[in-house]
Amino acid sequence: MLEVQIYKKLAEFDLDISFQVDDYILGLMGASGSGKSMTLKCIAGIETPDQGRIVLNGRVLFDSEKKINIPIQKRNVGYMFQSYALFPNMNVYENISVGLRARKVKDVDIVVQKVMQQFRIFELASRYPKQLSGGQRQRVALARLMAYEPDVLLLDEPFSALDEDLKEDLLQELKSELQISKPVIFVSHDKEEVNKLCDLKYKIKQGEDHMKKGLSILLVGVMVTSLFGCGFNEPKEQVKLTIAAAASLENAFGDELIPMFEKEYPNVTIEGVYDSSGKLQFQIEKGLDADVFFSAATTQMSALKDEDLVDADSISNVLENKLVLIKGKDSTTTVTGFDNIGDASIIAIGDPEVVPAGSYAKEALTNLGVWDFIQDRLSLAGNVTEVLSQVETQNAEIGLVYATDAASSDK
Repeated sequence: MLEVQIYKKLAEFDLDISFQVDDYILGLMGASGSGKSMTLKCIAGIETPDQGRIVLNGRVLFDSEKKINIPIQKRNVGYMFQSYALFPNMNVYENISVGLRARKVKDVDIVVQKVMQQFRIFELASRYPKQLSGGQRQRVALARLMAYEPDVLLLDEPFSALDEDLKEDLLQELKSELQISKPVIFVSHDKEEVNKLCDLKYKIKQGEDHMKKGLSILLVGVMVTSLFGCGFNEPKEQVKLTIAAAASLENAFGDELIPMFEKEYPNVTIEGVYDSSGKLQFQIEKGLDADVFFSAATTQMSALKDEDLVDADSISNVLENKLVLIKGKDSTTTVTGFDNIGDASIIAIGDPEVVPAGSYAKEALTNLGVWDFIQDRLSLAGNVTEVLSQVETQNAEIGLVYATDAASSDK
């Protein structure tokens, strides 16, 4: 059983949540920015609550009063990322076994064969991720998690970037695969997903707002101009607007810019949708009704302009960033920089096909002459936030992210 009773003061509201999960699937619901993913990160040990207690099968993972805070790698929590984070240059067998070997698990071959049989992927052992269907990739990702025998599974919006037909098929498949005797928490903002998959549901409601100050006036000005034009007059009636922004901007918008804007213009409510720029481009092409799009690269913006899905006259460059190499605070890696990056066993980067930071990482590593050499050790994430999480949880030895993302983590 998982018992969670935590409090964490966030920029926009106070996250105050309490629930228990036995051997069933709990659907954790709430609006974007309500604290769903933050709750999972607190359970996993990626984030630390200000107060409270987390107990898993009688073992205290966190207790603010007793000053207990078990490290990430010792919590035995399975965290499934949105993109599944399979290594593209490793076959199914290698994807499952690589982490077990790194952790020096005994009888790796026996463990891998057991989970491959359990998840009906034994015949896929020699295939690579690009040769798998969406459902097969999902089963491989679950098999890799279950190989560690985690005490709880945390699934964070695994269907957020999928089209409706594929989502429906994978929902049915996932429900079948999750008939296990473990607590499972499934995070989603989609009520239908939760109703179809979960045994019980819990809805997070935001607490009392407490706004932060000292924000970037430049970006607030960009938001005003982009949303309403230069001659903006605040609407008299309540207006709801949607901003689609690269995942690297989520903290800036969610914690600072949107609260500041809504305080200045109380009749305007802004909802933020965050993901990799490539996935946001796909969602906009499929009908996402976004009023403003903040891309981390020009490629996605140009593509939408060519498809006449954005106003060409409104496009402007407002920010720049730097690519940096990161490692966990408790990491024992010998990698000290790009000069010996080839010494790393697992390197997390954003998928170059959809994540601008990943595209820049590929370009940088190619220019350094090491891209071909390290490809078999890459873990491709769906956005830079996932890269951070992989490094924080020590599922990757090092990672490449934007400097602003690295600064947002204390792990």
